[in-house]
Amino acid sequence: MVLKKLSTVRYVILLLLPLLVITYCGKAPSDPPPVQTGSLLITALIDTNLIDSMEVILDDDNLGIYPNPCVLTDLVIGKHQITLSKDDPADTLVDFNCNPAIVDITNEDTTRVELSLTKLAPDFTLQNLNQEDRTLHDYRGRVVFLIFFSYT
Repeated sequence: MVLKKLSTVRYVILLLLPLLVITYCGKAPSDPPPVQTGSLLITALIDTNLIDSMEVILDDDNLGIYPNPCVLTDLVIGKHQITLSKDDPADTLVDFNCNPAIVDITNEDTTRVELSLTKLAPDFTLQNLNQEDRTLHDYRGRVVFLIFFSYT
């Protein structure tokens, strides 16, 4: 009865309203697109020699210890920062490390990276001229120039 009282224009608008809402309000939510992944082949050298295992750090996330060389799979494609480290079994105070490298992982082929590890100086603490303790680790990532001298 109510529909009979509405004018033809109002009746057409009421019929088209659900269609307009669906068309202009977007589509129903769907699953997000799958994340594209690739793989990375890492080879680590000390001098020119392969090492047996290494600790892998990708984008500041420690991924754990892997044999050398190793292939990491299911990595999100794009640019990533990679760092490797290795404890020296002969000396517990010495670690091997490499400068962070940027790798561009693609989903086409396995991305390859070869990194050279070098010995890090052992961490130590000394006092400066103002009697403040300074630790070498506090300056990690910066160039450090040390001058040792004596007052006597």
